Amino acid sequence: MNLQPLHPISDRDSWIAGEVVVDSTAVVAPGVLLQAEPGCRIRIGPGAVVGMGTVIHAYNGAIEVGAGVNVGAAVLLVGRVTVGDRACVGAQTTVMNSVVNMGQAIAPGSLIGVPYAAGPSPQSSTSSSSSYSQTSTVSRSTSLDDASKAWNYTAS
Repeated sequence: MNLQPLHPISDRDSWIAGEVVVDSTAVVAPGVLLQAEPGCRIRIGPGAVVGMGTVIHAYNGAIEVGAGVNVGAAVLLVGRVTVGDRACVGAQTTVMNSVVNMGQAIAPGSLIGVPYAAGPSPQSSTSSSSSYSQTSTVSRSTSLDDASKAWNYTAS
């Protein structure tokens, strides 16, 4: 898998909107967007590192990033997400409405989660010829070699 090269961000700021709590020992790189919709929240735990260009967007619940977590550059955490203590989310990974277990490592460029957790099931659509797994939690420790298998997509 080829990942797109990361480009430096000239803007040294991060953007924060909504109920967001970042521990004083956490590190948030430039160009990060932390957005919590009304009634939602984001919490970044102690010692966590959030890489440049990452977008964390909480809706329909909370996003919790545990202690000592490493979130790589250009990661997207969206919906209701929990990243357990000391987990590592590789660069350019998308995690939607899912759980990354404590100590788990997710390979760069992975897709994890359920895209339709808050909306209609893709099986109810008559125009779709594909289906997605409804498993929203990666329940096993995932190695860097098989992390991308956590996203189950089946074309019919």
